[in-house]
Amino acid sequence: MHQRCLFLPCWQVTRSLALTILALILVGLTPWQVLAATHPYTRAQGTHAAATGSTVYVGSDDSAFYAFNATTGAPFWKYVTGGSVFSSPSSVVNGLIYVGSYDHAIYAFQANTGALAWKYATGGMVHSSPRVASNGLVYVGSDDHSLYALNASTGALAWRFLTGNAVESTPTVAVV
Repeated sequence: MHQRCLFLPCWQVTRSLALTILALILVGLTPWQVLAATHPYTRAQGTHAAATGSTVYVGSDDSAFYAFNATTGAPFWKYVTGGSVFSSPSSVVNGLIYVGSYDHAIYAFQANTGALAWKYATGGMVHSSPRVASNGLVYVGSDDHSLYALNASTGALAWRFLTGNAVESTPTVAVV
């Protein structure tokens, strides 16, 4: 039986701020909550969770990107980047999930294992959330005033467009 769930990255004020993922199963079952990190300033500010099948993915300002079991909240894997992860993850496409980091990089991970598939360095922090298009490209902005199009499988640069200002918004891909 499939269940509809709502996943909410949030932070709680306890003895320290702590990133939590609140999962509400919309059929009335007991919700779960998981403490992903404990750091005096850890929170999931501005990020959204992505869920695929039995996994929920979320980034945090403890520099980590997490994958949790969507039903139980048990951790599947964690990858520590070199900076906060406020970019919302993409959906899983061809087994990969994509996210940006304040360490100036865009990451692609094997969604099931957390293994790094590729990493692309930009010239600025990545607030923008990657979007994968049917043409096999990942589109994402950077604080280096650029919009990037990267090969979704390899991370190779297809093209870069200089915008004149930081690109913190999420690209929308449309077929016209």
